[in-house]
Amino acid sequence: MAAAVAIFAGGVYLGGNILGVWEGVPAAPAAAEPPMASTVRLTGAQPSERLGRVARKASARRRKDPHAPRERLTKADTALARKAVLRFSDMRRGTWEATRPITDGGPGCPANDPDLSRFSVTGKAASAFRGNESVIESHVTLFANAEQAALFFEATSNRAILRCIREGVKGALRKAGLQPRVVYARLEKEPPVGARTAIYVIAYVITLSDGRLFEYPVDVITFQVGRAVGAVSFNLVPSDDGLRPCACELEEARLVASRLYRT
Repeated sequence: MAAAVAIFAGGVYLGGNILGVWEGVPAAPAAAEPPMASTVRLTGAQPSERLGRVARKASARRRKDPHAPRERLTKADTALARKAVLRFSDMRRGTWEATRPITDGGPGCPANDPDLSRFSVTGKAASAFRGNESVIESHVTLFANAEQAALFFEATSNRAILRCIREGVKGALRKAGLQPRVVYARLEKEPPVGARTAIYVIAYVITLSDGRLFEYPVDVITFQVGRAVGAVSFNLVPSDDGLRPCACELEEARLVASRLYRT
């Protein structure tokens, strides 16, 4: 299940695109955070299989975005990006296995479509790991210089992106035959991860066919460090400390950022 939702959350900044089939994006509601103690964790494979089909259909509709940065990849910067993304040895909690990253370009977010074609991407890499129903993806994009990276980040970090992620995940869940409700959706700038930070924190409650409820959190931590822009997404990752994003997520995002300080 989480693998399909990673389409919408994981690749927020790669090439200026967000994957998914974005329908009309309404204004973000002023959502409170009611307690979610009555919800239960999802078990079973059926919802996951249905969302997997949504993932494959969305991937088939990928197209090149004319507003995306131009790619002028170099061997050196591609190697830097590959060294920065999360590795299997970084996954210290639970049982994880490497999987293929789903997010890699796409139709973008109609509510936020700046022309970024003046920027040059010189390196990029992605990694993804699955643990039961949870999926963690990391992405790193290197630009020609730090100014381009900063301007790119500023142009693609806003509440319109929050709404695209929120409604894209919600739409995917509905297409899979599930009944999601947004509990809260926030864009935060702290705690800092890089020179610039944007954290998208979204939670859903999903009603199963038998009436049971379970919570589905989606957190996306994005940051700019030097010539690099990074994004680490967490889909259905439990929080031991009760906070969103949890300390473990911030730790992994900062680990990626720390590998980019010399770029």
